[in-house]
Amino acid sequence: MEQRRQLAAVGLTEQTVQTARPNPATHRPSLETGLHYARSYAALHGDLNASPSDRHEGFPIGKWLARQKHQADLHTARSAAPYPAGPLLAAVDPWWNPPWNGDWQINHRAARKLVENGIRLLPDQGFPGTPDWTGQWLYTQCVAYQNLHPGQQHRLTQLGITATNAPTARPRRVTQQSSFDTGLGHARTYAAQHGHLAAPRSANHHGYRLGTWLAHQRKRAANGRLPHHRAEALDVLDSWWNPPWGLPWQITYHAVRNEIHGHALNAAAGFPGLPPAATRWLLTQCTNYGDLHPGQQELLTGLGITPQDAHAARPQQETRTHRRTGASRARPTTVSSSIDGGLPYARSYAHTHGGLGTAHYTTEHNGFPLGWWLYEQRKRAVAHLRRTGRPWPHDTQLTALDPWWNPPWRASWNHSYHQAHIHHTAGRPFPGTTTKWIRTQQHAWNQLHPHQQHLMTIIGIHGPTPLCRYKPVPANNQPLVMPRKVGTCKITVCRMK
Repeated sequence: MEQRRQLAAVGLTEQTVQTARPNPATHRPSLETGLHYARSYAALHGDLNASPSDRHEGFPIGKWLARQKHQADLHTARSAAPYPAGPLLAAVDPWWNPPWNGDWQINHRAARKLVENGIRLLPDQGFPGTPDWTGQWLYTQCVAYQNLHPGQQHRLTQLGITATNAPTARPRRVTQQSSFDTGLGHARTYAAQHGHLAAPRSANHHGYRLGTWLAHQRKRAANGRLPHHRAEALDVLDSWWNPPWGLPWQITYHAVRNEIHGHALNAAAGFPGLPPAATRWLLTQCTNYGDLHPGQQELLTGLGITPQDAHAARPQQETRTHRRTGASRARPTTVSSSIDGGLPYARSYAHTHGGLGTAHYTTEHNGFPLGWWLYEQRKRAVAHLRRTGRPWPHDTQLTALDPWWNPPWRASWNHSYHQAHIHHTAGRPFPGTTTKWIRTQQHAWNQLHPHQQHLMTIIGIHGPTPLCRYKPVPANNQPLVMPRKVGTCKITVCRMK
């Protein structure tokens, strides 16, 4: 009683104790924790046939059961004594670790679910009312009934398949044409409901795995094994059911089309009034319009985007503030940060400015926030290298525009360097800020990256020597003397001898 009183003082009453649950996020769950979730899982599903990836109430029940089965098998191989946790798990499900494979368990569960839903399994009629794959599996079990493990026979008996009616089972033979007709019927109702057949592989239509069926037809078409009349039947429902540009684009297109419904598109203003995701996608299509398939261009025209609209498309000017450690940076809300979305602008900027090094974070080019886009690409390149140990796949595209677009030093160094390079090439005097920056590089010469040292030699800086030994080359190739005041000293920048 004293212990209960002390527990009640910290909030552990009889009522709260009854609601206690083990922590599902435990890194190394105890046997009691695993058993708790195993009982709960079995109460919900009727067995412990969990795949390794299954989670239950946040607990990795599939991984935990797989570990128990592995430990049980090791224990049996090393010792004649039963696995200590075996009887506890057998009390939850007698066949938690069966001598047959896990696929059999999964198929059995699918058949059991059908029985629980009121479907009678009639072997002599070919298991009507069951999906093709389940019916065929049941027929296979009937054919091999005498060779099955007694435990498997017992579980089939619970479904109504006994040693008496198993020999009467008829095969679930469905001709390829009949199977196609079944899928085509579901595709027809799906297209009537959605207006297209851009269904993802996971799509389930009225209990039929339509996404898988369509993926199979596309694969057969790619291999040249889909009969012409079947392809035509699908073309009637959706002329782009098997697009040459890939299904992901098509799925996104239809999602955006649904969001556009009732909106007037204004490409020049950045498609205002649409969700950010739809706006970014549309801007990306407009940016890459010339590289799109004619069929994609035709579909965009159906949305109201002509070639003229695509050429005139610009991101919205509105930005939102993204605060970071006391500072703020304007970050676009409707601009795509994808490589395809900004690469045309990067090419244009590099052609105009001789590279990408002069682009600051706030730099815009033809209305596109190129500086922000480059910042995003640098982050992705670094993250990819850290995660995989390999260069970013798109690095070569940007390196072709500027070898130092993502240098191993701070990008701000490039900005100062380009200012110096411009004055050096034009033969103009270095501004005071550039002179100070060059002197700083000379002082820290041995700490510079070898490539930084190489770039400095291009503007005439060959080592940690005094700045007065260097001067930019004038355009007319005449001697040029440029006084610089630093404190009380006058520095004369002259031609290097």
